[in-house]
Amino acid sequence: MEFGRGRNLINGEWVNSNSKEILEVRNPALDEVIAEVHQAIQGAKEAFPEGRSTPLPARARYLFRLKEILEENFGELSIVQTKEHEKKR
Repeated sequence: MEFGRGRNLINGEWVNSNSKEILEVRNPALDEVIAEVHQAIQGAKEAFPEGRSTPLPARARYLFRLKEILEENFGELSIVQTKEHEKKR
């Protein structure tokens, strides 16, 4: 299973990175690159002041929504994690 290059969620949109810094996700058992991800540092720096001023209950709602998304995609995420660590299901 090939996962390809990751994209970044920046300002509410999924975008391809224009960063020159690429991090490889490797299968340690076979020493193969199975995905590439880019760091979205500039977008995070720009979003920090607004995020910091967001009230705690609103931030908690975002985390609960993330939890829901993770639970909805548990099967697919398990496959990705298994592939990354090359463990058998």
